Amino acid sequence: MKKNENENTPMTRSERRAKEEELTALENANEPKQEELLLVKEENSSITETNTEEIQVGEIEKKTTSSNIVDTLSQNENQNPFEDLLAEEKKSSFNPLTWVGIAIILCFAFFLYLVIISPYQEDILFLIDSGFLLLIVFLFSLSLLFREKGRKVLSLLNLFLILGYIGTNAYFIYQWEEKKVVETPQEKEETTVYQNTYLCEKEDEHISSLITTEKDNITSMIRKETFDSQELLEEAKEYFKETEGLTIEVEDKTLILTFDFQKLDLNEYKNMVRDYLESKRETTDFTYIVDDKLVYTTYLKEQLNGFTCKKEKS
Repeated sequence: MKKNENENTPMTRSERRAKEEELTALENANEPKQEELLLVKEENSSITETNTEEIQVGEIEKKTTSSNIVDTLSQNENQNPFEDLLAEEKKSSFNPLTWVGIAIILCFAFFLYLVIISPYQEDILFLIDSGFLLLIVFLFSLSLLFREKGRKVLSLLNLFLILGYIGTNAYFIYQWEEKKVVETPQEKEETTVYQNTYLCEKEDEHISSLITTEKDNITSMIRKETFDSQELLEEAKEYFKETEGLTIEVEDKTLILTFDFQKLDLNEYKNMVRDYLESKRETTDFTYIVDDKLVYTTYLKEQLNGFTCKKEKS
């Protein structure tokens, strides 16, 4: 059997160089392919790693979000959603308008009591009270238009006005009671001291007058005149008309006229007396009537000339 000749034949230097160049060329030709393979492997590994990281991050975010939702729901279950509202209501539970409204009602009730039921008769206080009440109601209506802060300020001002209303009434009523206690005894004393009764008579004409005075003013008079005949009595009676403040009586031939000058209309009195005096051919200018009062001293000089007057014992 023959051996290959090429196996045993030594290679020359030129053939060895050519062989090396051929091997180098083959190696150089294979390098790009290996590099591409390496690049593809690196890209695949990076994609794999990236997807793995993204998947892990997404799953973590989902887990985190879901856990937050669960925590929030659990907190909402434990927390009352109306707690804030209830807390606000508790803070604003004090409403001054309610108390001011009650105070205004009481003020009006007291004002009606003063006007209708009580014996208090001071018009100036009623006018002051009316002004107070109008201002109080105006401020109360105005406070309804404001928010909480302005409402409290106006309500506080209204409370001061109500206190002023109470203080004014207390002052006036106290003064009135003091005045009433002091004046009542004095009035009784003056009535006792200054009230006098006089009996004036003219015997030749059978005329007498019982006159009651107070502070020199005639308050009442009983005049009696006796006539010679019944006809003269009836004729004289025609000049007088019974009315409020004048009573007419007849006893036998005596005409009795009772005058109450605190009730009698002085104009009617003047007309009746003037007509009667003219029938007797007498006259008067009524100068004894001053400011709707009959002055006793002047009446004595003008109408009771020739009469004898004496003071009656009280």
